[in-house]
Amino acid sequence: MESSDDEIEEENEWDQLLPDSSRASRSASELGLNETPTPAQRVILHFDLDCFYAQVEMIRNPTLRDVPLGVQQKYIVVTCNYVARQQGVTKLMSVTDAMEKCPELVLVKGEDLTPYREMSYQVTDLLLSYCPLVERLGFDENFVDITEMVKKRLPHTPQFSFKGHVYGSSYKAAESEASKHSELALGSHIAAELREAIYSRLGLTGCAGVADNKLLAKLVSGTFKPNQQTTLLPENISDIMGSLSSLRKIPGVGYQTAKRLQSLGLLSIKDLQLFPPTQLAKEMGSPCAIRLKNLSLGLDDSPVHPAGAPQSLSDEDSFKKMSCVKEVTEKIQQLLTTLLKRMRNDGRKPRTFRLSIRKHSASNKWCNRETRQCPIPNHVGHEIISDSSADTLAQLLSLGLKLFSKMMDTAAPFHLTLISVCFNNLQIQAPITGSRESIASFFTPTTALLRSTQSQVQNSLSFNTTTLFAFNPHGRAS
Repeated sequence: MESSDDEIEEENEWDQLLPDSSRASRSASELGLNETPTPAQRVILHFDLDCFYAQVEMIRNPTLRDVPLGVQQKYIVVTCNYVARQQGVTKLMSVTDAMEKCPELVLVKGEDLTPYREMSYQVTDLLLSYCPLVERLGFDENFVDITEMVKKRLPHTPQFSFKGHVYGSSYKAAESEASKHSELALGSHIAAELREAIYSRLGLTGCAGVADNKLLAKLVSGTFKPNQQTTLLPENISDIMGSLSSLRKIPGVGYQTAKRLQSLGLLSIKDLQLFPPTQLAKEMGSPCAIRLKNLSLGLDDSPVHPAGAPQSLSDEDSFKKMSCVKEVTEKIQQLLTTLLKRMRNDGRKPRTFRLSIRKHSASNKWCNRETRQCPIPNHVGHEIISDSSADTLAQLLSLGLKLFSKMMDTAAPFHLTLISVCFNNLQIQAPITGSRESIASFFTPTTALLRSTQSQVQNSLSFNTTTLFAFNPHGRAS
């Protein structure tokens, strides 16, 4: 996943999988903390596009294909292509350091996320044309539950083999296990087909993980990069979990959760696996304790949530330092201007306005956000999707500054490194007839909201791409 994408709020957040411990109302024994879930056999794919922003730029400008390329946001190279990586450039490297490593590095401004967002949805729509159970995770990742596809193909598959790598197994050993794990073996072929479809229609390469749950599919997808895929068999689950260097490597375990676990003396996956479950429930709450225990063991019964229109739209910007109200006002206004254009294209009426800031902290650079939100007056909501006039912008700016004053004492010195604006609680807006709205129209989505999957895929078929790599479904980009 592109490191810059964790600052995009309109996608599903993996860390929502950890329940709020404050909602725990039953004891650990009542919840069966010592028992682990045993869901029916599933086949889950995780797709992670290679250096996504850089690939999009290479498609937009084919002359960048064979040169070291970095995508710049402010003073950081948020991602780079593999030509640049071979010369020592890495993601999130400062522009200064990157140019020292690779003086020939070509930098492209990547602060406008529009082309990446549009290509991201084309990928999701393409996957949806094959399978209805697709869940977006950031701009460059998707989960796909192909269990039903596998069930339909199994009776018509005379023999089984694996496409790509099998985690922890040699090719010969893996082939001998293929009939034993027929669902996963067939899933690896479907993964290769989907990767090839993404490449042939959109010009994008990526990695894939094949496993029986979302957690493991995500963990195994990055084993071999770029443009490769890996299948994880049940007998190798303990191996991949044991290979994780820290608790933060478990998707869903963020900074705050890891900090709480560290206060309990839990630093490694093994520590969490062996920690008494009743004590963990006492400290973290039963639902959270169960979830953490299961994740540490590679168990995850969370479903793939079908992709739909995002429930919120946001825009944000990060910077080294912002310390005066005038700068804050100008930045909020700038972000709102961009966001209002997207809201008009979306066509839904926002009910809530949210402002987030990140305060500078020497000890914790990334996880010091604070958020406030408020309802949007009904008339302002109508104006947002109708005309987005200067008056609308002024009213929203006023709301934003009121929220800001609740988080910051503007009379005292402050140091911000990020500001984010967000519209959420988006609702389909019925047309107004006189002073009353048609009830029937509440059941008719707006044209702007309904992005036809079939149309998007058809458009992608005519997308003019030049070969970036010689595609090999089970090998490296050549």
